[in-house]
Amino acid sequence: MEGTSTLIMNNNTEMPVTEMNTITFKYGLPGFEALNNFRVDEVGAFPPFQMLYSLDEEKFSLLILKLSVLNIENELELLLSELKAKGIKIEENDIFLVLKLDRKNKIFTANIKAPLIISKDNNQGTQLILENPDLPVDFILSKV
Repeated sequence: MEGTSTLIMNNNTEMPVTEMNTITFKYGLPGFEALNNFRVDEVGAFPPFQMLYSLDEEKFSLLILKLSVLNIENELELLLSELKAKGIKIEENDIFLVLKLDRKNKIFTANIKAPLIISKDNNQGTQLILENPDLPVDFILSKV
């Protein structure tokens, strides 16, 4: 099929990559500006977790979670109001939070200060770093 290639993942599984499912971060991600092309896939047996895989650097991936699956709207009200103030139309974009597992304390945290915004229309993405000091980088989601 024209326009299709294969990405070999760390666990040696093959993942077909087409232009349709490639997400382009024109300016990369903060700290990783040279990485522009990504793919989002579910984490097999662990929905609703997803992985953002770099197509430019096979060893780079981030564990992410779609904002809409979280049932903590009160805690995220500040984030949503900040995004709306920046002109982000919530209904036209998928919003993801980058997750981190703190193995020592056995908790998942989410970076609410820098959400990933991916347009549903054109698969263009950006990571916004919001200036509000009340938005945490390590928002505790739950104990593991």
